[in-house]
Amino acid sequence: MNQRIQALRDEAWRTAKSLAGVAVAIGGGLLPFLLYVFGWVESGSLFWLVIAAMLGTFGVLLIWNLSRYAEVGYWFDRKYRLLSVTWNYTPNDDFETLKAVQVGKRRLVCLSGTIPHISVGVAPAENLTPFDPGDDIEVTLLSYSRDEGTVSVRQPHRQAGSNFSFRVDFNPALREGEEVEFEYTFTLPRFRISSLESLRARCQKGKLDARDYEYSSWSVDFPIDRLVFDQRFSPECGIKPLDVEVERGTASPFEEERRRLLKSRSFRCEQFDGGWRMILDRQTPPMKARYRVRWRPPTQSELSALLADSPEH
Repeated sequence: MNQRIQALRDEAWRTAKSLAGVAVAIGGGLLPFLLYVFGWVESGSLFWLVIAAMLGTFGVLLIWNLSRYAEVGYWFDRKYRLLSVTWNYTPNDDFETLKAVQVGKRRLVCLSGTIPHISVGVAPAENLTPFDPGDDIEVTLLSYSRDEGTVSVRQPHRQAGSNFSFRVDFNPALREGEEVEFEYTFTLPRFRISSLESLRARCQKGKLDARDYEYSSWSVDFPIDRLVFDQRFSPECGIKPLDVEVERGTASPFEEERRRLLKSRSFRCEQFDGGWRMILDRQTPPMKARYRVRWRPPTQSELSALLADSPEH
């Protein structure tokens, strides 16, 4: 569906359900009655005047609410036509961690000013396996497309503790209205926790809330036309997919968005190459939504059996 039509439909329904929307419509409908009391309106036309007044006042409120969709360039310097992140996981022989390979693809347009570079990184809060500065992590630019200029990637400038990030440079800087598309890949030798016992031990050591699942998350910090957040696990990982969680604001549940995902099948779990694939494919995700794709790791004994049966181990 066209984005403008979708925004109009969603906002009209949200406004109609709100207390302000109901109050404004009723208040608008009372105006013709006042005119009738003072003899300025005849009874024969009163009904249609009430309907017109209710629709008119409701329309004014709706236009006011829709104004927040306008001038996105005033609030953001960029918009992503496509933001795609694919994680590929395989277990390590330490029975504690998963190796992760990320393939990312982004197509963005500069909305205002100039953009000399963007940063690509991993959210520190969700990483229970500290990055080792000695790990040989190489970032590779697979392809890029822009009308004028070049795109290049720098090797990681943060790679310690829970931090990992690198820059994608645009030379010359992107100008207002200019679009660019690029694809990259990198490998993290030890990233996710692979067994239930290791997960519980790391949570206790890090003084985190006890949990029996791992997760990968994405926060919507810029306007995005299409978000693809794909998690792929080899059969040897032995994970069990769980439902997606959605938060907004100060970690408060965003149940309306979660229900929308499940109803439209924008989030789904499916078997993939003998393992599992958990994919979020969302058109125009709401700003400040944070999606958490969750899974339950196997026990160490289950993981050991899976690795023993694998021809690659």
